[in-house]
Amino acid sequence: RETIVTRHRVPFRRAGRELDRLTIAQISDIHIGRYMDEDLLNRFVEQVNDLDADLVVVTGDLLDRTRDIPWGFPI
Repeated sequence: RETIVTRHRVPFRRAGRELDRLTIAQISDIHIGRYMDEDLLNRFVEQVNDLDADLVVVTGDLLDRTRDIPWGFPI
């Protein structure tokens, strides 16, 4: 699977100067389990950490329909 990084600048006119340099990493549809094994997840986490964001938000599907992730990530 390929990780796509897209950067956007979003103006917060009323937020004040303290948020001028705030960076947010938004990640989505990770699908831990059937589509993302432990090794791929670890590489993905490294890629997100390398972005050095102030805040990370997770949207979309985090887990697959599987009841138990085989490598010890109980639901």
